[in-house]
Amino acid sequence: MILDRDVDIKVRESICDIAYELNLKYDVVLDVSIYSRKEWDRYREVFPFIINVEKEGVVV
Repeated sequence: MILDRDVDIKVRESICDIAYELNLKYDVVLDVSIYSRKEWDRYREVFPFIINVEKEGVVV
């Protein structure tokens, strides 16, 4: 997940809480990665995870 704002611990916890509830409700496993746009742009050519998401990710 890429947010157009700074991502602090409160934002991360709120999003993870929602993912946790969805995991329980629908018996799925969501692994949430949360980045600010600034973080994403800074690491887009360095982190293998981000490189793969850029290649294979789906915009939702």
